[in-house]
Amino acid sequence: MAGYADGMHSSRLTGIVLHVLLLSTVPVSAVHAQATAAEISEEGIEDSRRKRLVIEKDLRVRTPDSRTYAPTTDLSANYVTEEDLEEERRQLAQQRVDALERQALAEERERQRIKDNERARIANIEEEKCRQSLLGALRTLEMAAPGSAGSRDAVDTIAAMRPSKWATGFNARMAHAWLQVEGVHVPADAAEGFTILKEGAEQVHAPSAMVRYAHCLGRGLGCARDVTRARLFYRASLARDSDFEGDRRVAMRRLAEMDEAGEGARADLLEAIRWYTSASALGDARSQLRLAIMRRDGVGMAADSDAATTALEMLATNADPVVATEAAAALGR
Repeated sequence: MAGYADGMHSSRLTGIVLHVLLLSTVPVSAVHAQATAAEISEEGIEDSRRKRLVIEKDLRVRTPDSRTYAPTTDLSANYVTEEDLEEERRQLAQQRVDALERQALAEERERQRIKDNERARIANIEEEKCRQSLLGALRTLEMAAPGSAGSRDAVDTIAAMRPSKWATGFNARMAHAWLQVEGVHVPADAAEGFTILKEGAEQVHAPSAMVRYAHCLGRGLGCARDVTRARLFYRASLARDSDFEGDRRVAMRRLAEMDEAGEGARADLLEAIRWYTSASALGDARSQLRLAIMRRDGVGMAADSDAATTALEMLATNADPVVATEAAAALGR
């Protein structure tokens, strides 16, 4: 019996200990919830309308002397008042307003981007139209007789483009300056034309201006003749992309002529033939004519009269009247 009694006593002790342990493991939040439920039931409908909420103790309260969080035992500190709720609603409303403002700003930026792209597209189309018109005018001047209707129309087209702020406007100003230097289709003013071309070549480094500036230097048009500097600018123009393929052809041909004649450096027929060949590949009729004559006479290459005659006959029907006349003369016609 004593053993039985001891066992019963032990069981009671064990039960008590387990009960205490279970009570000690009840979440603090549950204690808060029970206290809050009792408080709400006592305060009745009036307090329930205010919607007092209980924050669980594990949400923690920031301590004033550190950035860490520590639990609080003051249950009143865990209540959310109407003022707290109102502040939270105010903050949420402000966040929605801020989000709407950001969205409106993003939409406005997108609309502006679309407008800018459309303006750029239209500007590019207009620029390309002007560029093609300028190219057409320059081609006309190459073939037209000075003072003819075609010449006057081409000059008027170039003059109309000069005020343009686009690249075509700059190229038109350079082209008109060269016309002034030549004095063929417009009244001659080599000094003014040279000044404009010098600015475009030395400051803007535009290929079309560099080629024409080199012309002036090489021939002494509007300036003192400087063949060495002319050669430098011809070569420099070839290192840059040009809107006008004719600029490259002319630069190559002029370098070939200078190498053949020994202008600014020792004569070099092989280098001259290389430049003539490069210009011919781009369709430069005058370079093709010079190569045909050199082939006929065996200058810098083996003579081949048959190939030279064939080339000269084709050039005699060339649209360029100067080339056609010289080719016919080379054929003895």
